Amino acid sequence: MPEFPDDPDMRCMLALKAGRTASLDEVIERHAERLRRFLARQRVTPEDAEDILQETFANVWRARARWRPEARFSTWLYRIAVNLMLSRMRTRQRERPAEALVEEVPARGGKPSLRIERAEARARVRQAVEELPEQQRLALTLRCYEERTYIEIADVLGISMEAVKSVLFRARENLKQALSFDMDNIHVLMESGDGPEEVRA
Repeated sequence: MPEFPDDPDMRCMLALKAGRTASLDEVIERHAERLRRFLARQRVTPEDAEDILQETFANVWRARARWRPEARFSTWLYRIAVNLMLSRMRTRQRERPAEALVEEVPARGGKPSLRIERAEARARVRQAVEELPEQQRLALTLRCYEERTYIEIADVLGISMEAVKSVLFRARENLKQALSFDMDNIHVLMESGDGPEEVRA
């Protein structure tokens, strides 16, 4: 059985299994905001995102007794959230407007015109990602924004690692077709830890 001694989430889950319920608060504090951003990139409304978050952590609570450290906790957590999200999205069959997903661009140095140009280009990248087919969008978001390994993505999506590679390849090709600017410059547009290397690969 794999062990992750440096993973604080594993210690929290072991504490939960032992009856220390306050450890759930630590898990929520560590993961809620990043999961919220992940859901926003998947066309989930803020209201639905909060419901999914609550149900995700409720599932963690309910599964505490049977949880086993067979993979990193965060991979298991994302698998729960993705399954809940897909179920809700397929039931409601509604989309969030693309412009609502564009994150506010923080003020940066340089000419105002350059900041505006980069903001517009960054918005185009995010809209193109949003318009990818569901599985491609999920895989690309997990890889580039969440920095998950191929093995972790395969575990979250329930597909083989070879399938993950194929899905990511198709996602990149679709982005190249959708975006009119030079793909080699995506690293300028996807700043703030957005994992540009995998998009350009």
